[in-house]
Amino acid sequence: MLSASKKSALDISCDEESMLKSEDTAASLRYYAAKNWPKHLLKLDHSKMKNAQKIQIVTLLCRMFTQQSTMKYWIFTVGPPFLTTENLGQVRKWLDDEQIVAELPPDSQEFVRSTSSSPADTFKSLVQVVERYWLGDLLGHSETCCDMVFNYFCLRDGTPDLQHEGCNSAATLISLAERLGMEKTANWYRRVAVTLRDKGFLEEALTYFTKSLELDSTLWHSRGGMAATYFQLGQYEKVIELHASLISEVQQGTGKPAGVNKYLHAMHEGTAECYAKLGDTTNALKYYKKGHSVSPQCNKCICQLLLLMDAQNLCEDIILTLKAMQGKMTPTGDCSYLAVFVYINFDVNSDYFKLVARAARKTGQENFFIDACREAIRVTKKLLISVESSKLELCLADFYYKYTREQAKALRIWNKLIESFAEPRLGSAIFFVKDEATDRLATHYSRNLWQAGIDSSDAENDVQNLERLAKQESNPHDSGSSISYAANKAAIRLGLWYRLQDRKEDADACFRPSIKYALELLSSDDPENDTFAYKTLREVLLATGEDELVIPIFYCLVAMVNDSMRTKTGMWRRGNQDETTGDEPFIGECNGCQKLLRGSDNVYVCTYCLGMMLFCEKCEQLAKDGVIPDGVCSISHVWMLIPRNPDPYVTGKFRIGGVLVDLEAFKKQLARRWGL
Repeated sequence: MLSASKKSALDISCDEESMLKSEDTAASLRYYAAKNWPKHLLKLDHSKMKNAQKIQIVTLLCRMFTQQSTMKYWIFTVGPPFLTTENLGQVRKWLDDEQIVAELPPDSQEFVRSTSSSPADTFKSLVQVVERYWLGDLLGHSETCCDMVFNYFCLRDGTPDLQHEGCNSAATLISLAERLGMEKTANWYRRVAVTLRDKGFLEEALTYFTKSLELDSTLWHSRGGMAATYFQLGQYEKVIELHASLISEVQQGTGKPAGVNKYLHAMHEGTAECYAKLGDTTNALKYYKKGHSVSPQCNKCICQLLLLMDAQNLCEDIILTLKAMQGKMTPTGDCSYLAVFVYINFDVNSDYFKLVARAARKTGQENFFIDACREAIRVTKKLLISVESSKLELCLADFYYKYTREQAKALRIWNKLIESFAEPRLGSAIFFVKDEATDRLATHYSRNLWQAGIDSSDAENDVQNLERLAKQESNPHDSGSSISYAANKAAIRLGLWYRLQDRKEDADACFRPSIKYALELLSSDDPENDTFAYKTLREVLLATGEDELVIPIFYCLVAMVNDSMRTKTGMWRRGNQDETTGDEPFIGECNGCQKLLRGSDNVYVCTYCLGMMLFCEKCEQLAKDGVIPDGVCSISHVWMLIPRNPDPYVTGKFRIGGVLVDLEAFKKQLARRWGL
């Protein structure tokens, strides 16, 4: 830790010059030092160190807790958990060594002796810095600062056991702020109000925002904070009223604050969000447009604007908005705001890619869409972000295939993406790009097979293409790795074709690697692999025709999707409707009429499309009758019913043969069936 070749974590955290360096390596080292110096200190054996080393450590510790100019660089990194009895005791173990203290510089000796009778005051200067960030002239994270001050007073009062309870009441929080003895200015009341709001004490927060405004009615931040509190309370009309008065004052130039555009943008965006909550789409659009106009780099404004336009089928407006972005360059001048939007929001499964593609097709602006994708691809390639450029190329290929019917261009892109990357690591971004390209190419060949017919000689070329694609993805060196890229969607689709031709042995040879692969993923220690494994099993078991196993896998995936939706609000958003509400689990979207399918619905799935082509009862009948949009399934396909789940949707539970089994039993049963 104290070698001549490397600065110690304490050295770095005390060195203002090191703290001010902006290079990436310096920032990383600074963060590591700030985060980990208490751990390094704990590992040192005090009894085995030489006096010179002890003096160096104690001197640095004294600087750590008296040198306020560098405290801000490390204290918020360790945060409230640092202020504990254990850490205080660890620090005092070094400071209370009288033999060493006698050798310290006078100012360090004074610090040690002045805090010896009240050890918690070791952290006093530190808390003085924190209180400025909490209630004073500096800006810090309100909850973090509050919790640090709370933990400090627990140490000082001899009540460290209360630390685990936290500052859990408005009265405690207010008392804590008052205990610091700062002047109760308008800003003090505002800072306390912000903390009350962030801690969830909303009514008390309103009281303190009001007190702030009574002292200084021009303090705009207090009214803005009050508006944010009303928003949390669901009182959207009051938020709109407050924002309107603030916007008016800004535009009239009275009390003009620094960063007017930033402030105006926040007000417009907040107002738009309130109108959206109230179901007033017209005004929501109006204010999102204003927010976007003031701050074209705001991704939230443009995304919400496009979603609202799409919900009202305002395709012309979508294209006009995006064209305006194409004409505006970012401050660096490297690219347009449109390229940034495409880069951030486009992937083949994103709502934004799909809605912009639809709008381009409906308005005859296909070339504009293609140019937008190409510009973003050029930018990402210039920045050497190959993964992102590959994702955007997937989008472009999808657009060619589905919207402009230029299949040859799409096929070239998919083949290029497959050939560009060797064996990407499972879970990596490139892995999923290559998997998506493989799936799309395999789907194309499969569609040709179904159109030709099971017994048609015209299918031979497409069968060969599927065989090539499956083989191309295999591991030619057979290194014994548990990840086999022969376990791909091309092989599954080829296996389905063989099964329908009664070539069971060939079909099983195609299916087995994917089943083995999925079981290995489910047996790994990484839960992030589970969703991919279940989706693989769902597709391969659909292809094998083992309906009894497909249904519990389907239920399990529904459970996983709904669990994810609870933590990722808005992931499946459509307009202002929240699919996570109510008791009915969300199943998916009907590929025919786009109806949201719920747990009470009978759901049909195509056993040939494999990519979970879902239909409601009405659209399943239309598909059978051949009345279905071009490119959505086929009259020659076969559908199976996914009945209502008789059990609660729970991840890792499977009903097979009338018996509910856990994941381990399910894996064993599946392995036995396939000789694995």
